[in-house]
Amino acid sequence: MFMASPEPGKALQKLTTTLAKRKRKPTLDELAQLIRESHAECEAHGAVARSVARIAIERALECGSYLREAKLRPELKAKFEVWVKKETGLSARTAYKYRHLHKWISTHPNREQLLSDRSMTLRRLYLLAGIIPDDEMKEHHEIKDELAKLRRLFWKAQIEAAACLGYAEPEKLLAILEPTIELAAQLRVALNAKNRNHGSDF
Repeated sequence: MFMASPEPGKALQKLTTTLAKRKRKPTLDELAQLIRESHAECEAHGAVARSVARIAIERALECGSYLREAKLRPELKAKFEVWVKKETGLSARTAYKYRHLHKWISTHPNREQLLSDRSMTLRRLYLLAGIIPDDEMKEHHEIKDELAKLRRLFWKAQIEAAACLGYAEPEKLLAILEPTIELAAQLRVALNAKNRNHGSDF
């Protein structure tokens, strides 16, 4: 029977400091305590991260709603972007992302499932909405190989499918999946060629 410390961060720091000073390996009991405390701290920070991600999504959607409302004001006709930059400090790109995310989620047939997904982040929503294109994702992560591209496509399709069971517009999901077919075939050819060069068939 064990009990985790109410302050896992402090308990973990105290134990690791003690072990470092004594210059010895931890006992099994101490290892068990280290595991419990590390897990408790991981869970605590994970909960905070999910809460922060949820708040970021909510505020982004609120901001998008306000921006869309402002854009409809007749006095801002033909000078909306100038007004946004001057009065809010937002770049045109940021304002665009907020507005289009709000528009996309407002018309999505499964928006409740998307927004209730505990693993959802603002960046994932941007990707699903097509606001962040694949080339921007590659630049951000410095990924340029075909395998990484294939993984991103499958990851996007997986999220969309998981969030949209009973999907009302299957043609959109199909449009996400179709590029993976050709890419997977190209990867198969490349792997076969590589293995033939190494004297074996894949």
